[in-house]
Amino acid sequence: MDVADQARQRDQALLRQQTHREQATPVVRDGIRCCLDCDTAIDKRRLQAYPSAVRCVECQQIHEQQARQRSL
Repeated sequence: MDVADQARQRDQALLRQQTHREQATPVVRDGIRCCLDCDTAIDKRRLQAYPSAVRCVECQQIHEQQARQRSL
């Protein structure tokens, strides 16, 4: 395993830790779960499909895209 592989593995581990921490602390305002990134209410259908969601669909897509780019 070369240095680049080690760095990639470290970055992926840090991202998993960050994601785990975020999922453990959802943002709730006035009883409504809100997106960590844009602070808008997370759609009820998303929460029904993915109860541990901490981001709205749009912000989650951006988050995943950025994570993929970091892992390259």
